[in-house]
Amino acid sequence: MREESSEQFDVSTDSHIVMPNAALIFSGYSGAGKSTAMRAVEEVNPGGYRHSRARYTTRPRRPDETERDGHFVDDEKFEGMLNNGQFVFDYGRYGNHYGFDTAEIDEELNKFNPMLVGGKEDTARALKKSLERHLEDVGSIVVPPVILFVSRSRQRIIEGIMSRPAHEDEKRKRIADVEEHYSELPKILMANEVQIVDNNDDDPGQIASRIIEIVQKVRLDRVRDLFGSNATPRDSFEALKIAN
Repeated sequence: MREESSEQFDVSTDSHIVMPNAALIFSGYSGAGKSTAMRAVEEVNPGGYRHSRARYTTRPRRPDETERDGHFVDDEKFEGMLNNGQFVFDYGRYGNHYGFDTAEIDEELNKFNPMLVGGKEDTARALKKSLERHLEDVGSIVVPPVILFVSRSRQRIIEGIMSRPAHEDEKRKRIADVEEHYSELPKILMANEVQIVDNNDDDPGQIASRIIEIVQKVRLDRVRDLFGSNATPRDSFEALKIAN
């Protein structure tokens, strides 16, 4: 049963309702500003959404990353966790491995709404499906995870990649990926119901407002699917709590 507090569940207005067991998955190219967007959301809505620490990776920690960015482990540690079945989802990218610890995600969902970094759009969709299957298995899913694709102009993404403290070979691979697929993204994203977040103006407040607006619309659509076309978050909130 999820912990309750007035901070986590604001039912004072329909527009700012915080749904239980509601994960956000941030996707996008390296350099698009996923971490910036996550921090912006956490700052304006700290009781509802928090940065998940459930991700484990063999990628070296960057200078700007802290404990809030997850666990940075060696290949042996990661392989041991993988063999023990500890990850709800895992994947590889650019020679590095990533995995999301099932127990840690469950613990986070009982306390707050976690924000996870899902990498590229295809990886984020696979993570969403794996997380949904897990939540269905444990009887917790009411509001499916929402995928947010953080977007910037092609040039700004490339500039962001170049500014990262990564190996030159990795940077070249990331830039080649952007050059090859950037023009195809709008069609791909709309076909897969991924929510696009414009991050070109570098205003954290505006970014957070856009994200919250998108998420609330998706949540409301889900509520109406469950409780009828005239339902509001206020009407269905107690039922959602009980279901979780």
